[in-house]
Amino acid sequence: MNPLRGYVSFLLVLAGSSLLICALMLFSSSESIDLSKAIMVERTDSVLTDMEHSAKESLLQGASGAFLAYDDSHSVSSCQHCIEDFCQVPPSPNYCDIALCARCFRIDDARSISESGALSAFGSLVAHGFDPDFSTSFDPPSIRVSLVPGNGTKNGFALSSLTLMSDVHIAAASARYGIEGSSTIPKGTLIAYGIFDH
Repeated sequence: MNPLRGYVSFLLVLAGSSLLICALMLFSSSESIDLSKAIMVERTDSVLTDMEHSAKESLLQGASGAFLAYDDSHSVSSCQHCIEDFCQVPPSPNYCDIALCARCFRIDDARSISESGALSAFGSLVAHGFDPDFSTSFDPPSIRVSLVPGNGTKNGFALSSLTLMSDVHIAAASARYGIEGSSTIPKGTLIAYGIFDH
């Protein structure tokens, strides 16, 4: 057998093996890149979902806490001491008294205080770290609180729900992984305990 022929055969086998190994490594590398990208897309979606849920929950909790604090510190019975409720001069039972009138429970004030509480709680989300690899942002919402007659509160009214009066855009971006995503909680979304509908 010719030694040169054996040597050439050996080189061909070696070259073929090298090419096969390179192709396998390239395929494996591209698969891991695709898998890594898919994982990051999934993480981005998860962060956006968490942000959306947290936004709704913070608005509801903030409104509820502010309403209950207002309800506890005000009273319908104090309204009889206000000029707009035709208070009288002493010794009438409904005598005019500025301090007592200040504690009058008013629906419009209760609604306004609740909305302020919701926006304050929402504002705290800006500092919340949803994922260390992502920076997040929220558009400030516009909301409307609904109060209804209720037996379980001091003044006979309860917080029923709140409605988004504007779209709320949320975004998450990771500079480290070069990926970003966004979502919108649409205008008209109703937020109540156990209900996050639109």
